[in-house]
Amino acid sequence: MQKDYVQRFIFEGKPIRGEIIRLEKSFSIITQQRDYPSFVLKFLGETLVSNVMLSTTLKYEGQTTMQMRQEGPLEMLVAKCNNQLHIRGLAKWNDNASFEELKNTLNNGQLVITVQPDNQVDVYQSIVKISHQPVAQVMEHYFSQSEQLKTRIWLAVNHQYAVGLLIQQVAQTDNKEDENNAFWDEIVMLTNTITENELISLDDLTLLRRLYHEYDLRMFETKPAEFRCTCNMTKMEGAILVMGQDEAYNILKQHKKLSVKCEYCNNEYTFSEAEVRAVFANH
Repeated sequence: MQKDYVQRFIFEGKPIRGEIIRLEKSFSIITQQRDYPSFVLKFLGETLVSNVMLSTTLKYEGQTTMQMRQEGPLEMLVAKCNNQLHIRGLAKWNDNASFEELKNTLNNGQLVITVQPDNQVDVYQSIVKISHQPVAQVMEHYFSQSEQLKTRIWLAVNHQYAVGLLIQQVAQTDNKEDENNAFWDEIVMLTNTITENELISLDDLTLLRRLYHEYDLRMFETKPAEFRCTCNMTKMEGAILVMGQDEAYNILKQHKKLSVKCEYCNNEYTFSEAEVRAVFANH
């Protein structure tokens, strides 16, 4: 059974679409790389799910990146996803920071959202202030600004799952604006009754029946998501170049080899002295 996927649905005859995103295996792979504090793990999970939501809107091949920008003990938090729903992400923090310090850093930061089409130089970037808002509310603001469509998002994360539910009002082609807006308000009210535990524990069909049993829904075939790291030898050679010759040769002098570890998947790439010298010689 597919554990990581996007389940799309629509309300028949109404200008509202929805998505349920479930991440289990990929979330486990990502979070097992580090011993995440609970608050950081929750924030990372919510960001990963939100990025999948964003990636499903791409009408072209490309990648979306969501990254924290802040000053404080949280050194990095980033989530990446492409149009094929290949995801990866990580967070790094100062081990000496307290729970409150990490929490305040996240709450006072900014979320930088970058959309980069493949084979194009131009990127599209937005910066959204968090200002103590939940990630769901930050993303609702982003969608309302970028898509100019009413959007509501519900997120739930524990140590095993990261789950999200999105409903969005699509472009209206009829002259029933008041009726459609009233229906939107009703669907939002119904969806607001869902709990985080229900969002995580209920299967999709049960969840949708629990919320919208009075309405006709159409569910589409699920689209799988998976963890996929893009690290390779060439990228690790780039990391050595960033390191610089002095530091690289100093490591070689001490250990006779140089190892570079991918931050996303923890795969380790080992270079001999001859290989390291070749890297610098070729650049």
